[in-house]
Amino acid sequence: MKNKIITLLLVFATVVSPLLAKKSQDTTAPKSKKDIIKKGWNFGPFPAVGYISDLGFQVGALCDIFYYGDGSKYPEYLHKMNVEVSFYTGAKTLVVHGFYDSKYLLPNNIRLTAAVTYLGDQMADFYGFNGFASPYLNKKELKADGLSEKSFYKIKRDMIRVFADFQGKFGTHFGWVAGLTYWHYKIGEVTLKHYDTLANLYDIYTQTGIIPDKDAHGGNHLEIKLGATYDTRDHEPDPTRGLCAELILYGSPDVIDSRGNNYLNFQATFRHYVPIYKDYLTLAYRLAYQGNIVGNIPFYLQQNISTLYLKRLRNEGLGGNVSIRGVPLNRVVGKGYAWANLELRYRFVRFKFIKQNWYMVLNPFFDMGLVTQPYNLNEMKAAANYELNPTSGKSLIYSGDNEFLHLSAGVGLKLIMNKNFALSAEWGIAFDKRERNNGVSIGLNYIF
Repeated sequence: MKNKIITLLLVFATVVSPLLAKKSQDTTAPKSKKDIIKKGWNFGPFPAVGYISDLGFQVGALCDIFYYGDGSKYPEYLHKMNVEVSFYTGAKTLVVHGFYDSKYLLPNNIRLTAAVTYLGDQMADFYGFNGFASPYLNKKELKADGLSEKSFYKIKRDMIRVFADFQGKFGTHFGWVAGLTYWHYKIGEVTLKHYDTLANLYDIYTQTGIIPDKDAHGGNHLEIKLGATYDTRDHEPDPTRGLCAELILYGSPDVIDSRGNNYLNFQATFRHYVPIYKDYLTLAYRLAYQGNIVGNIPFYLQQNISTLYLKRLRNEGLGGNVSIRGVPLNRVVGKGYAWANLELRYRFVRFKFIKQNWYMVLNPFFDMGLVTQPYNLNEMKAAANYELNPTSGKSLIYSGDNEFLHLSAGVGLKLIMNKNFALSAEWGIAFDKRERNNGVSIGLNYIF
């Protein structure tokens, strides 16, 4: 019943809200007469220096490349490219990433968004399945129980993602979507020195069969995507008004590994940007649901959030800096989940620097989400007594708690160049003591 209610609410928001939001879409956001109109190529090389609580400090280099043509469409770009090579110290992650986006490369203004990404995580987060149904011990509790506070919730994971999405229009605002994604995952125990002999949650899950043997070490998948969109946003990277709704079907016929992992999923996303005061103050919110219709999705794909445009390099959750900020990355994983984000965006301090247009944005936020379709919950319950907490005698596999909303709140600060490139810093606090109490993220872009 809970799944049906959430799905109906999202479908209602997707279908009805375009009519309710007519007033906001009829008004065009004012442009600053003092803006420098960008033309031709614009390069934004930056050191990839950041920090994410789940991943550690980031070092490396990145470059955003924009082509504006004769400037007649500014602040919209004709072509955007991004390249990044970096390393995260906490998760011991190597990142190699290339991205391209344009509405003007293909005929009939068909939009092409494509990327090639490699993420080599030596210490990737793995907290189990089904949110609060999985016990969560903080570092102090792990240490007291003789468990590794650094590697108990970690796995080794190599991921390659290659995708190409195409979008076209039906009239002014309605559109269609088609895409193809190749996923490669290699999963295993942590192999770093001093940690490779220590038992962790991944070991327990594989030994008890909660993670099936056929999926335990990763696999390859070719994913097909089809869908429809409705978009009235005035400017996609930082909208001041309008809405965007997406209904997406995506799945894999399991034509590569042939392990019986055929699946079909559904996602509904609704984003609304309500102008409060001109283009200075905007109320922004997102409602989203993603769930399994039929088939079996292996555990290592459960956390992937289907997206048409990568706002941030990792499109996985729930938890972390793309969904429920302040809750640990991948803390809330299941076959289906729903989440929501609410932000107030205040734009201020507009200035010129190195021949670029800049302004800052303050964005207090409130996030929430929960698992709506559990993954292997019966297997977790059956194996509950396999591994017990040495101190309390409680299960390390199944907490006995029912899943409920994971809540967080916080504040962010953005520095935006030419209305397209955004440096971001955010700090969120999780409400529940069963989760880490805060998280920090310094990187790029809004989360929606």
